[in-house]
Amino acid sequence: MKLVSFLATAAGILSGVMPLCAQLPQPGTDEVPKWYYIQVVGEDARRDRVFSIRNGSTTVYGEPIINSADMEEVSTQLWRFVPDGEKYAIVNRSTGMMLDVAFDSDLDISKAVLTQNSETRFELKPYENQFQIISSRTPAGGATNEIYLHQGNGGTRDYTVMMVSSYWSQDLNSQFHFLAFEDFDVEYSTDDNQVYYNLVSGKSEFGDKCLTYDVNADYPLILRAPADNDKSQQWSVIDAGNGKVYLKNRATGHVIKNESVRSGSFNRPQLDELSGSDEGCTLTYVGGAQYMVSAFEEDGIERMLNASAGDKPDTFRADEVRNSGFGWKFRKVTNDLTAIDEVKIMQSVRVEDGRVIADEGVDYRVFSVDGRRVPAGERLQTGVYIIEAAGSAGKFIVQ
Repeated sequence: MKLVSFLATAAGILSGVMPLCAQLPQPGTDEVPKWYYIQVVGEDARRDRVFSIRNGSTTVYGEPIINSADMEEVSTQLWRFVPDGEKYAIVNRSTGMMLDVAFDSDLDISKAVLTQNSETRFELKPYENQFQIISSRTPAGGATNEIYLHQGNGGTRDYTVMMVSSYWSQDLNSQFHFLAFEDFDVEYSTDDNQVYYNLVSGKSEFGDKCLTYDVNADYPLILRAPADNDKSQQWSVIDAGNGKVYLKNRATGHVIKNESVRSGSFNRPQLDELSGSDEGCTLTYVGGAQYMVSAFEEDGIERMLNASAGDKPDTFRADEVRNSGFGWKFRKVTNDLTAIDEVKIMQSVRVEDGRVIADEGVDYRVFSVDGRRVPAGERLQTGVYIIEAAGSAGKFIVQ
C-alpha cells in the first residue's frame, strides 16, 4: 500500500547537540515516584541491556528494553532510587521488592537479586561519564572484593547481573547510566474528565517542540516550543470506537480530519469541527514513549502524521518510526486553567433556562464535548458543554 507523509512542521533543525553525560537518578516519593531504566554500556550482545525481572525468578538479568504498551511488562524493567545517606536503596516497580545481592553456588558467582526488605545499599560512583554501581556488602559465600555490579555474558551466565572485583569494574559491562522513564499511558477524555496533552515530536532535532494549531498561518500545524497555558498546543484524545481516536485541539475544538490537501511534496492535514464522516485516527505504540499517528483517508491511502523539515517529507520506514518525525510523545498537561477560564467567561456569558445568553457585542461559540458545534440560542439538553468567549474556553453543565 502506498504511504504518504503528512507535513507537520517547517521548523529549522537545531545547529548542534551537546554530548550526553550520565546523570544521577532523581529520588522520588512513594506518592510521586520517579522511575528509571538501569542500562549498561556493554559491548557486543551485552550492549544497552537493562536490569530486568523474569517471571518466577528473583534474579536480576540484563534484557533488551521492552518496547510494549503493556505496563505490566514494562514495569519489570523500572526502578526507583531511595537515598540513604550517600547510597541508595533501589526498588523494582513490578514487584515492589528491593535490589539485594546473593551468592549463586550453581554458577559460582555473587549476583543481584530481589528481596522484600534489603539492608544492602548501593553507591553510584561516576566513572568515565557513566556510573559504577557498588554494593555495600558481599553475600555469604562470595568473594569479599567482588562488590561491583557487572553485566554477565550470554553463555552459562545468561546475562545475569553479577558482581566482580575492581579489575573487571573498569570494563564497559560494569558501566551504567539511568534512563528516565516517560509515562506513555494515554488517557481518553470524557464528559466528566477532560485530559490534555502536548504532542511532542520524538525527533531529536526538534528538541521538545510540540504540535501547535495556528489558525492564522498558511499551514495550520507547526512545531513550537511548549508554552505554559497555550491551549493551541493542547490536545484531548477522544474515543472514536473501533480502536480509533479523535485528536481535538483545546483552543478551537477542532479535530484532525481524515483528509489532507496536496501541497507540493506534502499532504497538509486539515482541521475542522467534528462531523459524522470523521472516522478518527489510530495510535500505534512504537516504544520509547512514542506513538505513530495514522489514518486512512477517503482515497484509501493510510497517511502518518510527520514532523518534517526541508523541501521533501521524510521517508516512512515501518521499522524506524521511534525517534523519527513519525514518532509522537503524549505529555500530559498539568497546568489546567479551566476554572480560571470559566470565571472569565462568566463575566460575559451565562446559561439561563438551558440557553446561552451573552452580553451585547460578545461573540461566543458552544460545542458539545464530542466537538459538535451547537447553534447559538438553541435550548441545550442536559449535559456538558464547552463555551468559547472573550478569548477563553470553559466547561459548563446544563441540568
